[in-house]
Amino acid sequence: MSRILTLTTLIARCKQRSDKEQDGQIGSYATDEWESLISEAYGEMYMLVAEQGSRYFETEASITITGATSYALPSDHLATLAIDRVIDAAGRRDPLVEIMPQERTSVIGQTGDAECFALVGSNVELYPVPSSGTYKHIYIPQPTDLSSSSGSTSVDLINVHGQAFVIWSVKLKALDKSESDVRVAMQQIERAADGLRQWAQIRSFNTPRRQMALGGGDPRISDRRGPYR
Repeated sequence: MSRILTLTTLIARCKQRSDKEQDGQIGSYATDEWESLISEAYGEMYMLVAEQGSRYFETEASITITGATSYALPSDHLATLAIDRVIDAAGRRDPLVEIMPQERTSVIGQTGDAECFALVGSNVELYPVPSSGTYKHIYIPQPTDLSSSSGSTSVDLINVHGQAFVIWSVKLKALDKSESDVRVAMQQIERAADGLRQWAQIRSFNTPRRQMALGGGDPRISDRRGPYR
């Protein structure tokens, strides 16, 4: 179950944790400044989880096939997890293999259903080049920028560790601006970060990595031969 607070509630809790609502330096922050501090802290929390390999923030986008080789990555793209070709009306899929730069000459110039892909700059390239079909891009998006969001915006803090990380991080930045002692805040941030990492690692361990066969085969099969061989 996610731990979700509205941005307004999160701002109020950050002010309370800072314990300087009446301070001329901190208490006079405009709402958008608190939002900016929260946005920075939220982005750091988000990356702590994403970098552990957790699929918590995973999303999916369709690639509209035009007959081109290259397609723009989603505007909020952070990292690609997989690209699949939808093979029938039931929604069954074949996973594409990501090729290395050294392997591109084996597939350049071919046409047909794509069997592999490469991330190049801000684009994804499909090989062989498909003329039609449906392809799905499973990826991790960038963390949301909360600096200009409305107070009713829901912020997913994941769990108690995520909530503590964001609130203590905001407190540290607020105290630093007023040149106050930040040592306790730093200790609490690291404690919350450790809790987040452990949670994300345990979640990832429940979906272990394994070799798999192409063509949507049985995951118990270990043979993995790329389409370029």
